[in-house]
Amino acid sequence: MSGWALAARYARRELRSGLSGFRVFIACLTLGVAAIAGVGTLSESIKEGLRQDARGLNGGDVSVSLVQRPASDAERARLAQGGRLSETIEMRAMARVGSDGAQRSLVELKAVEALVPEHEAKLLNYQKATPYEVGLLLNFGPKPQFNRKAFDNVNKGTMSWTK
Repeated sequence: MSGWALAARYARRELRSGLSGFRVFIACLTLGVAAIAGVGTLSESIKEGLRQDARGLNGGDVSVSLVQRPASDAERARLAQGGRLSETIEMRAMARVGSDGAQRSLVELKAVEALVPEHEAKLLNYQKATPYEVGLLLNFGPKPQFNRKAFDNVNKGTMSWTK
């Protein structure tokens, strides 16, 4: 049965109970089409925003992630043909302080050319989502950097940077 024949069959069935039933059918159909159109529009807006800001969000034009292994020399050479190549190595850990280890702090180790505001924002998001109030950003790249961020989870908004 074709799509139009099926639609006509449903419409005829709805008309048996009078026009009031058909109005409900049309209202539901309109609401469904509007919801699909709204989701499609929102999806395209998000994609376009990401497309426009991809370089800033990724820190470059292309981002390649390898898990549990470094890139081979051949892979690095192939990627470097497209332009400047920058590598990032990261590791997250929990540091314990004191003899009993009661104080804990979220630690993210990064080896990048330089820490950028996106790294700090990522740490702040970790702190907001966890009970940990102190976070460290350590960069062991060409110019070593150390940032300590204290975030008061009780007040959810009081924070300070120590460099």
